Parts: sequence; C-alpha cells; structure tokens
Amino acid sequence: MPDDRHRPSFHFTPPAYWMNDPNGLVYHAGEYHLFYQHNPYGTEWGHMSWGHAVSQDLVRWEHLPIAIWERPEAGYTAFSGSAVVDREDTTGQAEGAEPPLVAVFTADHRTQDPRVQNIHVAFSLDRGRTFREAEENPVLSVGEAKFGDPKVFWHASTGKWLMASISGLGQGHVVFYGSRDLLSWEKLSEFHEDREAPGVWECPDLFPMALDGDPDDVRWVLKTNCVSFGGGPSGTRFFVGDFDGETFSGAVPIGENLTSDDGAVYAEVTYNGLPDGRRVLIGWLRQQPCHSRPWTGVQSVPRELTLRSDGGTSVLCHEPVRELASLRGQRRIVRDRPLGEEIALDEVALGDAALDIRLVLDLRHATGGGVSLRLAGGETVRIGVSVATRELYVARDGADRVATGCDVDPGAAELRVLLDHEIIEAFAGETAGVTALLPFGSSYDALSVFGAGVAPHMVRADVWAMARA
Repeated sequence: MPDDRHRPSFHFTPPAYWMNDPNGLVYHAGEYHLFYQHNPYGTEWGHMSWGHAVSQDLVRWEHLPIAIWERPEAGYTAFSGSAVVDREDTTGQAEGAEPPLVAVFTADHRTQDPRVQNIHVAFSLDRGRTFREAEENPVLSVGEAKFGDPKVFWHASTGKWLMASISGLGQGHVVFYGSRDLLSWEKLSEFHEDREAPGVWECPDLFPMALDGDPDDVRWVLKTNCVSFGGGPSGTRFFVGDFDGETFSGAVPIGENLTSDDGAVYAEVTYNGLPDGRRVLIGWLRQQPCHSRPWTGVQSVPRELTLRSDGGTSVLCHEPVRELASLRGQRRIVRDRPLGEEIALDEVALGDAALDIRLVLDLRHATGGGVSLRLAGGETVRIGVSVATRELYVARDGADRVATGCDVDPGAAELRVLLDHEIIEAFAGETAGVTALLPFGSSYDALSVFGAGVAPHMVRADVWAMARA
C-alpha cells in the first residue's frame, strides 16, 4: 500500500486506482469478504473488474489479488453483483468438504451493438482467491442494455435461490428471479414505484428483518438506488413490505433519513451469511479522481441495520458496527459546559485527523448545536443538529450544505461524528446519517463544540483518536 499520510485511517480504500460499488459481501470460512468494482489500470472509471479484500472483524482489511478480471477477449467487463456460499452444493461444483463460493455478476457487453448486459456466474473453491466462470454463462439474459446488479440469497422456506435485479433504462423497476442451482433462472415478479423513486434504478437489495428484534415478526426490506432522469442527483430508497418467495407486496417507503439525495453514499449493499444474524451494510463514498492521490473511491464504515416499530409504522435504524470501537485510542472527555460560546477541545490531538466523537447536548431552549472543525487555511466545517428545522447537517464555508431529516430530542440530543482525513460520516439518533467529503489533503487545525439559540448546554463530549486499520 502506498505510504500516504492523507489516506483514510479506518475507511477502506483500494491499494491504488479506481474503486466504486461494493460487491459480493459475504461471510465465509471465518472471513468477511469485500469485493468491489475496480479499474486495475487507472484512477478513473473503466476496465471494470472485481477487487478483493478480507477481514476478520469488519474494520481491519487484508488486500488480495483481483478476483474476477474483465474479459476483453470475450467482449465484456465485470459489473456489480453478489456472492453466496453454496453449502448444499446445488451447483454440483464442490470438491471435498469445501463448499463453492459463488459470484453472480453483471457482464457488460459495452462494445456490442446493440449494447447488452447479462448475468454470469463464477465459482471459487479456495475461499474467493480465484474464480472460474461457469460454462453455462450467461445464465440469464433478456436483451436489455441495462440489466443486472444481481443480489442473490437463499430463501429457506421455498428451498430456492432468489435474485433481485434491475432492468431497463427507463423508469426503474426490480425483477425477481428464482433458481434451484444458480444456473437456470425463472422470472417470478416485478416491483416498481415511480412516485417514491423516480428515475433509473440500480443496485437492489432485498433482505428480511425482525421487527423490534422479534423473530416471529419478520418484515422484508427492499433497497434501491435511483438516478434522476437527465443526470440529476442520485439517492437511495428503502421500502418495507412482505415477500412470499415470489412477490414483494404491501411496500411502504421508509428510511429516507439514512442517506440524502446528494449521492455521496451510493450502491449500498448488505452482507450475506453473517453468523450472528446481524444485517450489516456498506456503501460506496463517491470520490472523484485527484491527480495527487493514487486511488479513487472509499467505502463507508460498515453499518448495522435494525428495524423497529414507531406508532404503527416501521423505522429503519442504523449505526456504525460495534467492532469500530476496537480502533479507539486515547480519549478526551469534557462534561457539563454551557455553550454561550464555543468550547475548544484543545487537548484533542488533531495530527492524525482520525477521530470518533460522541456528543450529548441539552437543547431544550436552544435551536441547535454540534461540532465545529477548522481546517488548515481557515475554512470552517460545522456538523450539527438543528432543533428548529429537525435536521442533521454538514455545512462548509463556501460549499453546499448537506442535510437530512432528523428526530432531535432537545433534552438529550445525541450526535456521533466520524472524522477520517477528508471523510465525514455523521449520525444522530437512530435513523439519520449524513456523509460529506472534504478536499483531498484536508488537515484539521482546531476542534470545538458549539450551540445556538437560548442556553445551549453540552452534557458530555467523548473524543477518541482512531488507530489505522
């Protein structure tokens, strides 16, 4: 890995060159696998292949060789998809006791006229280190120029593999397919919702969640990314409903506060096969190429999702995975301070620019508060919650303000901020999250806590220096 002091400390980056969508998130043989869209030849998008890394704790990653290469001789590159462990050897590919790790991905025939995308399958018998493509490829093709991003999982009650995929360059929709062997697929149903998610859809995910942790009350969550027509802003939409193994029904939009429509986080997907039953999500943070940086693209910190009830509705909650706390080092604690003026956290070491901040504010008579970060060069970045507008936001001098809706408890408003060099991930309450990317090479000069309105008060601030992962 290049020795670069500005490289993020605890957000995953490729050793070099371009990275976008996380792919094939799966737990297998004691390892969390992270495959990802990768250009092995440059820092801009192109030559899509599958990069690969593994972890034993979701925060410390080992880089591995490229898992699935583009196939220019066959006319296609390897676009997004998913991975599963075929424990029952439904594909007939097992050798000995090792179950196949199966990647299901989009093959993009960009040079073909007309352009077409279809679904390919590849097998690994060495824990994802190498893959062999199936002789049956493509295993699914409908003649569409926009088709795939398959999320595949085992549906135990019907004894089938199920796939959620997108189809079409028009108004987005998700198509569900079923298979007994991952090689032969039948169409089951479609889902579309143009009123709640207008635009072209990408990167679907479908997964069950126990409402309020009750295993007898399971709901299904469908996630999709949508790109506005005409190249406008992109965003993420979540729906909760019922799924009977064929049809997703009773869909209600939820989770609009988890991500904002600025598109800073995109192509989110959850893990298959976690042994503890958690639902963990990772999303791509959309960096743009920079001539002084040897890589482009960052993955978000892994986030654990839960589903809870609130007045007859379902609320999708998220928080950084607990394993992230294992990187915490020296802690600075400040308690019980009025915020008539900003409180400087002078004892916090800012040299490494990697911090985990937990803040509790009493805003019963105030309009808001949060963390103020001064960058070298004088720019100020404020990360805070507003009681007046019920928002979680990141506001930079001379830059667009990024915000999302937030249920603020004025008596004990909680804010968590992850600072990692140029990356800001902020969380408030259980449901709100905002991500912002600062200019590459940003360094921090000062950190303080601020309040606004009448009698804002800081109950507690905990600031940890974060070790490199």
